Amino acid sequence: MLLSFSCTNEESGRNSEIETIEFKTLMHAPVALEIEGDIRLAVDKKTAVNTFNRYAFEYQLNMDAHDVEIIEHKGKNYIRFYGKDGMVSTLELIKSENNSYITGSTICKSKACSTCCGCLPNGDYCTPCTRYSPPGNPANDCERTSGGPPVIE
Repeated sequence: MLLSFSCTNEESGRNSEIETIEFKTLMHAPVALEIEGDIRLAVDKKTAVNTFNRYAFEYQLNMDAHDVEIIEHKGKNYIRFYGKDGMVSTLELIKSENNSYITGSTICKSKACSTCCGCLPNGDYCTPCTRYSPPGNPANDCERTSGGPPVIE
């Protein structure tokens, strides 16, 4: 019988159980695991951010991410990349085998909805950004990017 234990170092964002997962492709790639009921990033944050930034550069998303986290909204799980300018890009996490999660194929990018209320992947589309915007700010700045060949190092 083989037992496996997992430890997470919050400072580095590493999970020692899953450091064998390579996150070199942004879409349809394994990136998270469900451990004791929690969805956890399965690669270190630096690797995830670098993979996103390579894709963003290649496909001209005009965003430079500096952080990443897994979020939950209305029972669905997402991986969200945070840009230095307040912009966020979000991909759905899709449950795969062995309690693992892969990224979806739709990126939803927004500044107005960087903290709530929409611009989340919903299949091949994004939910509308419904956040209240002060006068002069866009009410719906949600941008969708779907598909595209993977970016592999």
